[in-house]
Amino acid sequence: MKKSSRNLTIDRYIKKTATPSESLRDNEIEEDAKRPTLTTQFIVVISLIAGTIATYFSSLSYPFQFDDLSNITKRFALRSDNPLERWWTNTRWLGDLLNAINYQQGRFDPFYYRATNTLIHCLTGAIFFFLTLQICKKINTVFFRRHALLISSFVGGLFLLHPVQTQTTSYIIQGRIEGIASLLIASIVLIFMLYRQAESLLNKTVYFTLITGLTLLSCGSKEIIIVTPLLLLIVDWFFIAGQDWAIFKKGLWFYAFYIPYFGYLVNHYFLTAKLATEAITLKMTLNNNSGNILTENPAAIIHPLQFFISEFRVIVHYITMFLWPAGICVEYDWKLASHFFSAEVIAPGILLLSILGFALDSAYKRTYVYLSAPLLWFFICIAPRSTIIPSPELACDYKTYLASFGILFILGSLCAWLTVRTIHFLQTRNSWLKNPGNHLLGQALCCALIFTPLAYATTQRNTIWRSTIEFWQDCTKKAPLKARPHNNLGVSLCESGRYQEAIIEYKKAITLDGQYHDPWSNIAVAYSMLNNIDKAIESLKNALKIQCNYPEAYNNLGSLYLEKKDFTQAEKMLSIALNMRPYYGKAHFNYARLFELKNDLPKAWESLKKATEGDLDTPDAFFKLGQMSLRIGKYEEGVQAFNTVLKLGQTSPQVFFSLANCHYMQGNYDEASLLYKKLATLEPHDYRYAYNDAEVQMSKKNYAQALPLYEQASLLSKNNPQVMYRRSACLAQLKRYQDAKTCLTTVLNSPIPEGLKLSVKNELARLDIEEKITAGNGSIKLSELTKALKTTTATA
Repeated sequence: MKKSSRNLTIDRYIKKTATPSESLRDNEIEEDAKRPTLTTQFIVVISLIAGTIATYFSSLSYPFQFDDLSNITKRFALRSDNPLERWWTNTRWLGDLLNAINYQQGRFDPFYYRATNTLIHCLTGAIFFFLTLQICKKINTVFFRRHALLISSFVGGLFLLHPVQTQTTSYIIQGRIEGIASLLIASIVLIFMLYRQAESLLNKTVYFTLITGLTLLSCGSKEIIIVTPLLLLIVDWFFIAGQDWAIFKKGLWFYAFYIPYFGYLVNHYFLTAKLATEAITLKMTLNNNSGNILTENPAAIIHPLQFFISEFRVIVHYITMFLWPAGICVEYDWKLASHFFSAEVIAPGILLLSILGFALDSAYKRTYVYLSAPLLWFFICIAPRSTIIPSPELACDYKTYLASFGILFILGSLCAWLTVRTIHFLQTRNSWLKNPGNHLLGQALCCALIFTPLAYATTQRNTIWRSTIEFWQDCTKKAPLKARPHNNLGVSLCESGRYQEAIIEYKKAITLDGQYHDPWSNIAVAYSMLNNIDKAIESLKNALKIQCNYPEAYNNLGSLYLEKKDFTQAEKMLSIALNMRPYYGKAHFNYARLFELKNDLPKAWESLKKATEGDLDTPDAFFKLGQMSLRIGKYEEGVQAFNTVLKLGQTSPQVFFSLANCHYMQGNYDEASLLYKKLATLEPHDYRYAYNDAEVQMSKKNYAQALPLYEQASLLSKNNPQVMYRRSACLAQLKRYQDAKTCLTTVLNSPIPEGLKLSVKNELARLDIEEKITAGNGSIKLSELTKALKTTTATA
């Protein structure tokens, strides 16, 4: 009787939810009911992915923003990191591996990192497409089975193109932990469905192996993987077993193995006895992050229950932003609820309780499975970050990435129902749509009508990532009461030379959070750029009062004392900064400035070497190292430094010129000559390249080749005295004494220093003697020789 009653309920449900398209003629129904071929499915997926790539393509070159800087460009360990060595001992190694791969591809070129995130997003969308297809085939409703491809297209397209997903995809560091975790979880769920439906032992073994392998891999992504078993149970109960215990219990042996296996991995990677105890007993507490105060009192503690009730309106926000994504932001200035009976807790709490109650009631009554199961998916995925485990971040939209599948499944089903109803309405008035091919074209057009504005909104939303100023202006506009966005906007303005505007933002941040040390340090930089050194030093001392373990502040103080020529204080501050962070490249760089000002060039070179070996391995730092190498005669190190600059993408003529000079001084004449010739092609009006190339040929005793280069340099430099002087030396080597003396006479008649005049006179006298000796007539008078020797002695 119980089983019969359940069947009656489903029958009533099917009749109740029958769509208008079910009243089509029998042959039309049969046409609609045809299962889409695998080729058709892949065509749809590829089309969705192509649209996604086109949508995100313009953003692939946008710079790093927010936490991406600290987790990628400022993460010193990334340069030599091998995450595979810690795959069994550390969490999130998978994201580190992707960072390491991207670093090897293009160091800190954002393109590789953003392209990887976009690929992860596309793969996740494709998995959700196929998962939706499998789910629709298991729902005992004609509409879902008949229009599985259309529903899957909408769900996949909404997931891939919705602007909310930029919070994960464009946020690089979250894309490779939150994104990769969601990809792996979705893959496990999809393979699990295939496993439960497989009939052969071979297929079951393959699918089971994939599930266990992906589960192990997922432990290297993010802690959200804790929801995986619950999602498997939801899919199994609602869609595989059809809420039938007799069918469900046949697969219990899977859980008998999987749950202990999963529990062991979670315990190994994530949990400790202390952490589990604190979570269960509600004793897990956190302090506020600087610049991101959630409590009314900055010194207050974030408690689990207070965090839990504060998340009610956050979860409502998470749901509504998929319906209307206006106002989404990377930063929100929401604070914790003051008490349970506040309006910000009661109203959203009642709404959430109603939605959750409906989902549970529908699950119990075995009705509206297409609503109850997706809603439960959403609540399960959102629970780890929105219940009793507190976080210093109250609202982060990227946390909905995996959970969004539940909401988007409902929205995609609604879009498909409206599409079918609209096409059916038009069919009654236009026979053209009754053709099966035109029918599919109509569905495609309906998809395009929805996806096009979504893609446009995503493109527009992504524009905030194209510059730091736009990024933080968006945050300060939407979160005006949060100190961190104002401080970071100030940094962006300062980097653009807008110092007065930056100071205004720093002062706002200081007013909003008096214990926030970063704006004190940053405002000092702005003051120093405005030559207000004393005010800058005072600001840095305020920062150190708040946070004494602050290497950036000590480094900046050292830099300011250098400006004041107070070398003792400068060295003291820089030493403290380096004791705190030995690889701090900027502090080593400032040490190099200190030694250069003290004219201790070898020590300056050593500091520059340490800076480039630390976290200041930038083109500018290597260029400075190369220049210092030239100055102190370390030519081989100079060659290495300038070659590194070129590898890092800085290919200015000055770099090639300095490299060529290093090669010349090292005696690598052929390499130097090639570079000078290349530079002469790039900048044909600069005489230095022809002149230096001529010097190379002189060193190689290729006088005939050197002369036309000197002549070219003379023309370009308008008879520069130094060039003419060296040209005369080349002519003398070719025994063209009259031409050499003509050049020297031109130099002598030029406005040149007295020392050079003496050298020219000496050279003229020497050429006279050499010319006569070369002529071999033996007519050199003793007085002439004595005069030449006197001139030589005076010049020396």
